[in-house]
Amino acid sequence: MYAAKGSHTGQRVYDPACQLGDRAQLGLRADLWEALDDGQIELRYQPKAEMRSGRIGGVEALVRWRHPTGGLRPPDMFLPEMERAGLMGRLTQRVLDIALADCARWHAAGSALAVSVNVPASVIVDCGFVRLPAGAPRGRGEARPAVPA
Repeated sequence: MYAAKGSHTGQRVYDPACQLGDRAQLGLRADLWEALDDGQIELRYQPKAEMRSGRIGGVEALVRWRHPTGGLRPPDMFLPEMERAGLMGRLTQRVLDIALADCARWHAAGSALAVSVNVPASVIVDCGFVRLPAGAPRGRGEARPAVPA
């Protein structure tokens, strides 16, 4: 349809080479929806040291996907497809939920660590982004335990 509209003729002959996605890509996309719905998204935390003192003052959240059969997957294996599928907002909300709950738990245990979360440009420019951190749970909910990087 888009090819026909783009050609300004209103028609296009089907060509299998022009398909927008293959079965593997569609399977990955379905798996990503499941990952978000089933709590397969996890965080690892990389310490951030202060240059002058060497003291650890915070951590950076690093997202990982624990695939039920494929094991732990690094971000380069799923973030590009999350972006193409329009799932970055949902992923960012999930990451913020986990990171803020973990941070609240650390504070309650007496460790005043700050947590940093990288947010993709596609989410920052969304006018609803400002409400994401404000709506994230702090110390309640079903966040998974923190695991060191």
